[in-house]
Amino acid sequence: PDEAAQENARLRAELAAATDYVHSLVALNHSQVEQLRDAQEEAQSSTEEFRSTNEELQTAKEEVDSTNEELVTINEELRAANTELAKASASLRTSGDLTSAIIETMRYPLLVLSAGLRVESANQAFLAAFGVGRTETIGRLVYDLGNGQWNIPELRRLLEDILPNNSTFDDFEVTHDFAKIGPMTMLLNARRLEGGDDNARLIVLVIADITARARASLALQDTAVEQLRSNAELEQFAAVASHDLQEPLRMMASYIGLLQARYAPLFDERAREYMANVTNGAKRLTGMIDAILTYSRLGQEDSGVTDIDSAYALRNALANLESKIAVAHAIITHDPLPIVQANREQLTQLFQNLLGNSVKYGSPQRPPLIRVSASEKPQEWVFAIVDNGIGMAEEDFTRIFEPFTRVHTKGKVQGSGIGLATCKKIVDHHRGRIWVESKLGVGSTFFFSLPKRGAPAV
Repeated sequence: PDEAAQENARLRAELAAATDYVHSLVALNHSQVEQLRDAQEEAQSSTEEFRSTNEELQTAKEEVDSTNEELVTINEELRAANTELAKASASLRTSGDLTSAIIETMRYPLLVLSAGLRVESANQAFLAAFGVGRTETIGRLVYDLGNGQWNIPELRRLLEDILPNNSTFDDFEVTHDFAKIGPMTMLLNARRLEGGDDNARLIVLVIADITARARASLALQDTAVEQLRSNAELEQFAAVASHDLQEPLRMMASYIGLLQARYAPLFDERAREYMANVTNGAKRLTGMIDAILTYSRLGQEDSGVTDIDSAYALRNALANLESKIAVAHAIITHDPLPIVQANREQLTQLFQNLLGNSVKYGSPQRPPLIRVSASEKPQEWVFAIVDNGIGMAEEDFTRIFEPFTRVHTKGKVQGSGIGLATCKKIVDHHRGRIWVESKLGVGSTFFFSLPKRGAPAV
């Protein structure tokens, strides 16, 4: 029994020991499980951090790639910009060369002045026109050029006003006696040229030589003065002719009338023919003097140009020619005629002279047929007077409008030879034209034009 009790005690001790050992193993296992769980959690956390880091690295890589692409694009743009800049620089150089070439080939003298009014450039036309060299011109103050010919107070004021006020001036007239080339009259024109900065602001000065024009203008003024003097003398002559020439004619006609009244029964046929010739000669001379006076006075009086009905002037002319038309059995018709700008009395005289001419030079084979018409042009009215008279040769078309010119039937048809010259002077006074078309044995057409209101002079 003791041995059995001892064996049981031993077994219980061993069982207790085994139990404790198992418990220690369980505790160790539990601790290891906890450590493993912690290790797994740490591993998972590390994995997530690693994944996050990878994602950040991927994002960074993408940003780097994007930045590289942008840099490539920027580089390409810079290369393109450099190329364009090179082209622009070349174009600018070409443009500058072209501008210089244009300036150099200009026919007008030209100066380019700096902001300080020193000569930056002078073209060949300037150097040639003023007889100066390039070295003695470039860089000098414009007022010091030559013998100081450009040191003109008004010109100084105009030039010095251009840059501050962006002003210009045109056709500033200067007359100067140059030492090398003599007197010259010029028109000066100036403009501001803008550069890249204030220091690049320039003035271009262009010079036009109008010396010949100025001399022509002075000559024209002298001619106008001489014309006024001549017109005054002509007026005086007309007054003298009106009195001193016509008075003897009136006395002669009066005495011829007395001779015919008192001594007509004593005259034979030849004497009466002589007296008739003298009377007709006196009448013709009186008519010629009147025609000359009318011709000389045209344009001396006020123009009196106004809107008038040309048909009214034609009717007045026909009334004045009534007896001559009746004697010649002439038939005169007209189309509708316009309102024109004219002197009423002169237009009546114009119609009267042209119609009277057509009646006077009618063909002996047929009665005179005359037609008056007018056609409208953009700037004028053109009148036509068509007849079926004897006509004229082409070489006479111009000279028939000269005073005292009669191209045919001398001695057969009475006239002063000044009627058509008067017509031309009237038309000239109205700034129009007059001409004729004709054929011998067929007839003539006289044309004249009257400008419309505001039309330029012919």
